[in-house]
Amino acid sequence: MVKKGMVAFLLLLILFTTGCWDMHDIEEMDFISGVAFDEPDAKVIAEQRAKLEEPEFFTPRYTITYLSPIPSTLTQEGGGQKAYDTKSITAVSPYEAERQMMTRSPRQLAFSHTDLVLIGEKVFENPKKIKEIMDYLQRNQRFNWNVLVGVVDGKAGDAFNIESPSIKNPVWYLTDIMRNKPLSSKVADVTISQMAVDMGKDGTMGLPKVIIAKNELKVEGAAVIKDFAIKGYITGNQSRDVMFLKGTIKGGNILINYQGFPIPYTIVNAKVKKDLKVTEEGLQLTYRIFSEGQLDEGMLGQEFLNDKIIKSIESKLEKELTNDCMNTIQSLQRDYQADIIYAGDYIEKYHPDVWKQIKDNWDEVFSQMDFRVETNISIRRAGVLK
Repeated sequence: MVKKGMVAFLLLLILFTTGCWDMHDIEEMDFISGVAFDEPDAKVIAEQRAKLEEPEFFTPRYTITYLSPIPSTLTQEGGGQKAYDTKSITAVSPYEAERQMMTRSPRQLAFSHTDLVLIGEKVFENPKKIKEIMDYLQRNQRFNWNVLVGVVDGKAGDAFNIESPSIKNPVWYLTDIMRNKPLSSKVADVTISQMAVDMGKDGTMGLPKVIIAKNELKVEGAAVIKDFAIKGYITGNQSRDVMFLKGTIKGGNILINYQGFPIPYTIVNAKVKKDLKVTEEGLQLTYRIFSEGQLDEGMLGQEFLNDKIIKSIESKLEKELTNDCMNTIQSLQRDYQADIIYAGDYIEKYHPDVWKQIKDNWDEVFSQMDFRVETNISIRRAGVLK
């Protein structure tokens, strides 16, 4: 009986001593914070093609840069040292780049802590490569779907190799800016998940634009993507208008000139409703924007609490926002023929019968469609004390 009890105890003990099947020693991992995709330099391609037996199959198609933090710099022990390391490699595909990295580093690439993916604008000249990158990011289970994505006006790898005393880690710096939506209305944050949904159908969406300057990185405006290629860029204010029309704006401000005073209206919350009408002239889609906010600045001695003045400022803001949004819509119709304001998504979801008739020539319908914008702005506060 005692022997049977001992056997049972040992069998039970086995259940609590099993290890994790995919366990890795942390010392053997290289935790990647950011990944940048670029077109390889023509000189590099020529050099490598000369060495290959079958260059048409193995010519490098990407230059991929990986950024990882240096653990010792995260503590006081590493004070004064560079806080991150970058490694670049040319390869036929993103997966092949990973495999080649294994021949150059004893540590395995780990993407569980990746926060940012940047794509150089030249990569968008080949839509097939963008599809490959999207497939790689979506299919690779090691990437978190909340990883942020941006387009670099230039080479993406240069953003990771910038030298500036104010930028301790370019990935942390850029992701902090992108996540500042409650404070800035000119900056958007797009995740791998959102990119998969928005661009997955027809390759159309807006992606945040990263600008590289001397010793500085900036995120403002957006790249207009259509058919998986960059058609152009919109400004920070136009990016704000797009977020209003999509209903994704979280904060920021609208600046107006009121009787010679620059008055910034701070957006506290906003929402949008859409209404489609089928007229004899065609389709008419109205965006109704509702926003509440406050005035955080004014001029000492100038009274802004008078109801009449508040109504006047609200009217001025509504006119400004309406005109801005209409100008942005007309630019998207005229210059890009790119629906990045969810017009087609709305019609497909709420007016399926209409969508069936226009989906095959949606680009043409979108570019000629009658859009209307109505705004309703309410100022709830005119300062901290009032």
